Amino acid sequence: MNTGPSIPDPTGRKDADPQNTVYRVEQRNGMPYRAEVHALADVATSRHVEPEPKETDEPRPQRERDKVHPVLREWLDNRSANKREEVVVVLDDSVPIPRFPEPATDEPPESDRNRALLDQARDIISAIEQQRAAGYERFQAGLGEYEAEPVERFWLINGAVVDMPLASVERMAARDDVVSVEPRFSGEQPPQSPQVGDGRTSLASEPYFNSTTPPCNGGRIGLLDTGVRFSHTQFTNPSHVSFRGDCNNGGTNCNTGTATQVFGGTSCATPFAASAAGLLRNWLRGGTGTIDPGQVYASLILSGQTPSFNNTSGAGHVRLPWGGLQTFGKMAIAHHATIDLDFGTISSAAPFIDAAIWWPDGSVHSDIDVALVDPSGVVRASSISISSVFERCRATAPIAAGVWKVRITGYNVPSGPQTVYVSAYTPGV
Repeated sequence: MNTGPSIPDPTGRKDADPQNTVYRVEQRNGMPYRAEVHALADVATSRHVEPEPKETDEPRPQRERDKVHPVLREWLDNRSANKREEVVVVLDDSVPIPRFPEPATDEPPESDRNRALLDQARDIISAIEQQRAAGYERFQAGLGEYEAEPVERFWLINGAVVDMPLASVERMAARDDVVSVEPRFSGEQPPQSPQVGDGRTSLASEPYFNSTTPPCNGGRIGLLDTGVRFSHTQFTNPSHVSFRGDCNNGGTNCNTGTATQVFGGTSCATPFAASAAGLLRNWLRGGTGTIDPGQVYASLILSGQTPSFNNTSGAGHVRLPWGGLQTFGKMAIAHHATIDLDFGTISSAAPFIDAAIWWPDGSVHSDIDVALVDPSGVVRASSISISSVFERCRATAPIAAGVWKVRITGYNVPSGPQTVYVSAYTPGV
């Protein structure tokens, strides 16, 4: 059931999601059963209030960040200064990455429309490479000072792989235009099969992965540097692998060979987190047409199982929602403004309700809070940290039947209205 504005077809889109739009989706086995879309004004109330001062501890003094990766730092301490290693140098970046056109997921990759969209994507990449070219030439021209030799450069990030002696790493890291220096190969072992299976169970990803029901059966997920074999049993039951490439041994187009070697420099978390993000994005895109990365951020934080998040483990282990009621959207919050968003009507007792927000901070940090308010107007849970760009809270049983609200407060928004993404979920409806 759809109410309000129609859900757009995202195919070909490169524009951001509309502001002040709220989606409410009833899930069954991970798939959208009924979806509603509303203008924010129809399902929320706003007001300006002077917030109470926060009772928080004084922030800890911030240590200066070490630009040298910990593994590389260990090498500097224990290996010969003359030993040469391939390292990745990440540079300051001023080139914005534009949005790429959305593919037509209801058509094969080789369809005329998808080929045309792929050509558009290639044109975008070429334009980015042209913007980066002059900076790379300047960087490469100065490598002799560090006895370094260029190996490879990238377009997605402003960075390059160079071969250099360990003796030059500290001087390279000291450059004002260098963000970090890390090893290209750090010798980490890939996860073994039981761990991969356990990971899929922990993520509760099977309903998303196995779906053959529109609108969530479309889309493809690409994982880079996973170190897996194409014949890996985790990718054969069922098999959703359409194509593969070996970007280590397969040439510039990654189109020859098959990646079978041990990967390095990527922890086990990377493929799991990337897969969860990809599955959520396909779900959002197929169910509501949402394509903003910020909505994926908010949904991942919502999926974390640690309501009292911290700077060590974040929001905890991810477990994807698979059934219940989920409300999410994108809106602007002003300084000292409060938005009470109708989460939806809960007709029976539920074990918990989660809410999460994420916002893209600018040069000046905004402090935004989230809370859950029960049908009687009592705040049942809240998250009010100061220095983060996300908040997460959980209200636990007893969960009263009725209309709950997600309260978003612009505690300190010094630079004008701030875009914020919100997502809330309960397994009970």
